[in-house]
Amino acid sequence: MPETKRLSQFEVEERAASAQALLNDPVIEEAMEDLRKTYMDNLMGSEVGSPEAQAAHAGMKVLESFKASLLAMVTEKKMRAKYGRTDNAGN
Repeated sequence: MPETKRLSQFEVEERAASAQALLNDPVIEEAMEDLRKTYMDNLMGSEVGSPEAQAAHAGMKVLESFKASLLAMVTEKKMRAKYGRTDNAGN
């Protein structure tokens, strides 16, 4: 696994702002909801354990992971601010 690059406070704030903008973007929200609905419909209309059900479940997990990753970028900025962490803290 590649080494994680340390980010400056500016880079953290920049990523947090970009992530928050994506989370708040109505087009992104609509696209994610459309995908979630499609996956849910496919899951509900498929036999349990079928390839279609497995693919729909996997798609839903990817959407959840994507949103969680964006939220983590926003939260990282908030956590650093709350606890006064700097680029060198924690290592």
